[in-house]
Amino acid sequence: MISPRSGDDPQENEMIWSRDVYVEVLPSAADSSMPIELVLQTILGDWMAAEFDAARCQRALVDAMKHHGLDERHFRPEAIERGERPATEGLLYPKNVGWKLIFTNLPDGSVRLIDIDDGALRIFADGVRRAAESGDAREFTGACGFLDAPLRALIEPPHRARVPRWQRFAGPGIHRREHASLAIQSSTTRVLIDPIYTNASMPCIPEAPLDEQRAWDAILISHGHLDHWHLPSLLHSAGHAPTPIIVPRVPRTSLLTQVDFAAALSLTGLSGRPSGWGERVTVGDIEIEVLPFYGEQPSPRAPGIEPDLRNWGNCYRLDTPEFSVIVLVDSGEDADGRMLDVVRASVARRGPVDVVLSCLRRLYCPFVEEGLPHYWATLPFGQLQALHGELEAGRLPSATVGPEGVVEICKAAGARYFLPYANGFAGVGREIPDIGWGNGEPSEADRLRFMRAAFEADAARTEVVAWSPGDFASLADRELRLRTPCA
Repeated sequence: MISPRSGDDPQENEMIWSRDVYVEVLPSAADSSMPIELVLQTILGDWMAAEFDAARCQRALVDAMKHHGLDERHFRPEAIERGERPATEGLLYPKNVGWKLIFTNLPDGSVRLIDIDDGALRIFADGVRRAAESGDAREFTGACGFLDAPLRALIEPPHRARVPRWQRFAGPGIHRREHASLAIQSSTTRVLIDPIYTNASMPCIPEAPLDEQRAWDAILISHGHLDHWHLPSLLHSAGHAPTPIIVPRVPRTSLLTQVDFAAALSLTGLSGRPSGWGERVTVGDIEIEVLPFYGEQPSPRAPGIEPDLRNWGNCYRLDTPEFSVIVLVDSGEDADGRMLDVVRASVARRGPVDVVLSCLRRLYCPFVEEGLPHYWATLPFGQLQALHGELEAGRLPSATVGPEGVVEICKAAGARYFLPYANGFAGVGREIPDIGWGNGEPSEADRLRFMRAAFEADAARTEVVAWSPGDFASLADRELRLRTPCA
């Protein structure tokens, strides 16, 4: 049982560093001077251009290894012609020693990667907290003495103007924030999900307001993709207080889940609580059921890969005294299970839910060059060829449920309402024009029209609700009423 907090931190916050600068902390597992995901993205692009011809792909891999100075122990180019996996155990299960502190989007166009140890990570974390609490960016740069003077000058905010903060709404309901971040609250308890408001790697996130308090009763993390797990944002939201942070349990770190979330949080002075599928956690008067996270794995169907080599994550069901909600995140289906079955089982145990929340994108793993470019390295080359053939023929299943799957899940959940989220960010009060974050995918409004038509054709009870980041879905009496910022 986690008791709710009382009181808020009324102080407004200024910028810790320039809002356009992307700051990230990742385990130090790169083969080269750039994160291995970016190298693997380049290789995937070359292989797709080669249409997965074995000979051309083998040459492309050899060339990439030379160009990027990759560790020869991590790849077997000769395995390609045999249809086997070209990546070795050393790449798939890296031995992380320390961390990389990454700065990109710098004013001079450079990228800075700094190797730091556990002690420097704690110094970094304390600097973020001190700057967030004082509103003075010099608290951060002053604390982090391992940053050289030119870098400190590049990341300092250009001026001391205050930045907006997320408005706090009273009463039970759901507050839609940046991208996949939500605040879910009862009359007494407030829970934050996946804050990334200082993650400047995503379009328009530098326009997102900062956290309005830092006194959450709990924070939930769904999985380790960088549009859901962003350590600097977590440090800002949790502050020095022992905010419980519920994270996925990671049996073994790997290329797909590089961070042991609880261990990383402990190093920074935060309180990580690893929770596995099927566990229940009570926070104040909110009961949280940890649900499986199926989907967003390298292969959409069997044969899968070894059990420990997985994008570990959690979906969540939250039951408050006033309403209930299932948060599907980016889930869908993989070789181990389907979210449709997960929802059916939850309803059988605990009854229908009032609200379902989900993203609406379709992702065709392992061929997602933007965001998941490293997935291909976990699969045999022969399986990659077969999956690519399905992709070209339009038969490859989406790793996420997509609009059609959400419709079926809402029916199974007995949901009264569907609310979209995790489709990007275009600013407070602005509709999402492209659920692919600028990759030419449909607008959120377009996908909601499709869903409404599907529900109407089947006489289903679920109401599809259009809302924008910043809106608050009030659910005081289980009847949803939208409230907009400053209204």
